Amino acid sequence: MSNEATVHTGTTHPAGPANIASYIDHTLLKPEASEADVLKVCAEAAEYGFRSVCVNPIWVKTVTTALKGSGVLTCSVVGFPWEPPLPT
Repeated sequence: MSNEATVHTGTTHPAGPANIASYIDHTLLKPEASEADVLKVCAEAAEYGFRSVCVNPIWVKTVTTALKGSGVLTCSVVGFPWEPPLPT
């Protein structure tokens, strides 16, 4: 059995958790998410090498700061599927 996986581009990449994680957006879109929840997702994304952390717009600055230098991207949505209220 080969230790390689072929992706849709036809390129062959070594199989393994780090490589697979680089194709995943770690997402937290709960409107009740706290800063602690967001920072936990950021830490997990950096640890496992996810492609990005996707959050509601209110958390973009927090995520960008938390992920600085990690290689993990910041991702956001607009009105998905509701516009969550600002945290109080």
